[in-house]
Amino acid sequence: MSPPILKTGRFVLKAYRQWVTQQPCAFCSSTEGSEPHHVLAKGPQGTHLDFTCVPACHRCHMRCDGQTVEGRPPIRQSWQMWAVGQTLVRFIQNANKELREAFSAEWERFAESRGPWEVPS
Repeated sequence: MSPPILKTGRFVLKAYRQWVTQQPCAFCSSTEGSEPHHVLAKGPQGTHLDFTCVPACHRCHMRCDGQTVEGRPPIRQSWQMWAVGQTLVRFIQNANKELREAFSAEWERFAESRGPWEVPS
């Protein structure tokens, strides 16, 4: 059994990030090699959220980080969030059973490390 994830630690999904790097860029469809771009780099408790990473070629990754590249403007946050949804849908539809099970196990560990969900009254 893996050790629990600390409340201030990073939510790591190595298998998911590896799968993301094998996908075409979510923004230009380039197959030149994708880097995992974390759309939500920090979660509510200071955690790094790997399930919000999307495949981005180097040029689009720089644009996601707010840079203008080759005359093309930065990629808006709303487009990046749309790409998160599309990437997760592709993962659910195309990942093999072993990878989906690894994702689920890591998600459960993450949720358990956070304790019970608090519902505001």
